[in-house]
Amino acid sequence: SYESQKLTSFCGVATSVTVLNALGHQVTQTSLFNDDASAVSPIWEIALGGMTLDTLEALLEANGVQVAKRRADSACVSGFRNSIIRNLMTDRDYLVVNYQREKLGQGAVGHISPIAAYNEASDKVLIMDTAAYKYPPTWVQIDALYKAMSTIDPENGLSRGWLEVRESPKRP
Repeated sequence: SYESQKLTSFCGVATSVTVLNALGHQVTQTSLFNDDASAVSPIWEIALGGMTLDTLEALLEANGVQVAKRRADSACVSGFRNSIIRNLMTDRDYLVVNYQREKLGQGAVGHISPIAAYNEASDKVLIMDTAAYKYPPTWVQIDALYKAMSTIDPENGLSRGWLEVRESPKRP
């Protein structure tokens, strides 16, 4: 279900499509913007400036899934680790992270990608980077990723964080 982003500002869009398609929805980076999602944010707005964690949460919910948002500044690294372990052990649950690339030695921009795996022995997660044209899937120390999520998003002045995504019980 993995899909790389079609525009440099579409990391959240590609992540949403990856997670939704893994849950059995059939969406593309364009069809993600159904009527409900377009009311959250029009596609052109995201194409020009990307999105915040709040916008990502609302877009996913507008596409019929259940989302639990966690901000890094109101959690701790062990809570994040526990979310990862619980999420990856639960069938059809997905975890999405919003972080500052610079804190991981990459470019100085915010980014969104899904988590695919956790290695307990090394305490690392596998980020399925949606910017496949520039960054491959990457194993990252939990502590380093948590610090990268603890940064402030200048778009809204709030801490970055993660989303736990699962199928909504309302969907047939």
